[in-house]
Amino acid sequence: MKTRGAIAASLVLATLPSSTYAQAGLSRCWTPAFSDVMTAPLPPAAYCDVPSEPDVRRPGVAKAFLYSLVIPGAGQQSLGQKRAVAYIALEAFAWIEFTRARSAGGNLRNQYRTLGWEVARTFGGPRVDGDFAYYEALTNFVRSGAFDVDPNMPGLQPESDPSTFNGDIWALATDIFFAPGTTPGPGDPRFERALDFYRERGYGEQFLWDWTGDGAAQARYKDLIQDSDSRFHRSSVMAGVLLANHLVSAIDGFLSARVRAATNGTLDTHIGAVSVGVSGTRLDFGFSILR
Repeated sequence: MKTRGAIAASLVLATLPSSTYAQAGLSRCWTPAFSDVMTAPLPPAAYCDVPSEPDVRRPGVAKAFLYSLVIPGAGQQSLGQKRAVAYIALEAFAWIEFTRARSAGGNLRNQYRTLGWEVARTFGGPRVDGDFAYYEALTNFVRSGAFDVDPNMPGLQPESDPSTFNGDIWALATDIFFAPGTTPGPGDPRFERALDFYRERGYGEQFLWDWTGDGAAQARYKDLIQDSDSRFHRSSVMAGVLLANHLVSAIDGFLSARVRAATNGTLDTHIGAVSVGVSGTRLDFGFSILR
């Protein structure tokens, strides 16, 4: 009777849902035992309710793409991919290097502008800063030359010394607008067009300079402007790395989510060959996503 009761109890337990066991704090894994006196016992077996893995909700294709586009690695993290760490690390590194390069470039720019103003600039009024082309001109010419060589005469009298910056601009203007062997004067259309060219490109009183007798200072100035330009170039490269990291992570998240959805989670993707190249101001970034 005890044996039959045990069998009956076991059969009843087998029909109970898993939630009943959980609520009772019981295990659903059990092995029915039968008495040796039974002539036709059921074959021994173990019956276990193996708890299934928790239903982890993965983002859809659009969300995986947008997550990674905004924050590289976010889509991969939501998909449970370990390479999310690589995207996050690259993002942090690029931001640090970008900020550091921009800051250093700005500091060096202030230094070469101040050096040029204190040593070479000849204007006696309040300091006026020029554009980058202007500061490059200070590296290539010892003197700017005058803008108007004779202010007492009516009209503009261009600088004629080609060794100076303004004189070089006037020489270029005459090469462009004067026919070979001709020297048109004021009032001639060719002269007026050349004068307009000179006005647009020459530097006036506020921007005149003269490094004469300060060759060492000009050499120092050249080093500062080159170093500053190098830092700003590096910041541009890092900006390209940041952009590439966002795009690659977004594409990776999109394809990974799509492959998982199409294969019901049985396949995943991984990053294959990655190449980064810098040439001048150009950043080349290549990668492959495999499955």
